[in-house]
Amino acid sequence: MERELIFPAIYKHFKHDKNGSLNNYMYVVIGTAKTIDEVEIYKYEGIKELGLFNETETNHKVRVFYNNENTIFIPVNNDIIHNGEYVIYKSLYDGESYIRPKEMFFSEVDRLKYPNVKQQYRFELINK
Repeated sequence: MERELIFPAIYKHFKHDKNGSLNNYMYVVIGTAKTIDEVEIYKYEGIKELGLFNETETNHKVRVFYNNENTIFIPVNNDIIHNGEYVIYKSLYDGESYIRPKEMFFSEVDRLKYPNVKQQYRFELINK
C-alpha cells in the first residue's frame, strides 16, 4: 500500500525526541515537486522562484520554482537532482528548507542502523 503525502501538514522525523527541545526534527510539508529540464521551465506561464532548498543527500542548494497553477518544479541541469518527484518541506526548529526524493521521504527506518527507534517510517504525519 502506497502512503499518501498530505500537505500542508506537520511530519516528524524518526530522530525526533519527545523529551528534547520543542519542535526538534519536526517539519511542515509544503508540497511535491517534479523535475523538469531547465530550458523547459520557462515555457510555463507566470513562473516564479520559490527559493533555495537544501537537497538532503548532497547538501547542495537547489532552486525551486512554481507557476500560476501552484505547480512546483525543480529544474534539472546537473547530476545533483535526478528525474522524479521530490517532497518540499521546512523545519520547524531552525527554519531551513529541504527537498528529498519522495520514495526516500516515505521509506522505513533502517532497523540495522537504528535498532531502538520506535517509529516505523523515516517521516510520519502528526498533524493535518
